[in-house]
Amino acid sequence: MSEKEFKRDEGLEQTPAQETKGIDDRSPLPLYLILILCAVISISASAATLWWYHANIAPKVISFDLKKFTADLRIQNTDGALTEEQMLARFDEMGQWLDDLPPNHVVLLKELVLQNGEPAPY
Repeated sequence: MSEKEFKRDEGLEQTPAQETKGIDDRSPLPLYLILILCAVISISASAATLWWYHANIAPKVISFDLKKFTADLRIQNTDGALTEEQMLARFDEMGQWLDDLPPNHVVLLKELVLQNGEPAPY
């Protein structure tokens, strides 16, 4: 071995503590931080899933009071407040509202719903 090679190789020897310290200077996250992060991610995913299910899949019952709707139209028609064309237009609006409901909404007559039915806007 020449002198140049010896001097070059001489500085490369490291102790075990120096070897591991040079590879990664970052310390790992403590276990409690990892657990908190996992819990936050899990709770967030569960909440988002429940919100999406409730908004898009869960069936919703809407109660429709057909007797009141027709009675109001009949009274307004006899009082002269509504013409026959306006009354037919109101029926068409109600039919359009029923057609525009999402598939997870169920419309039942008020007489069939005992409690917790969302009232229809008509």
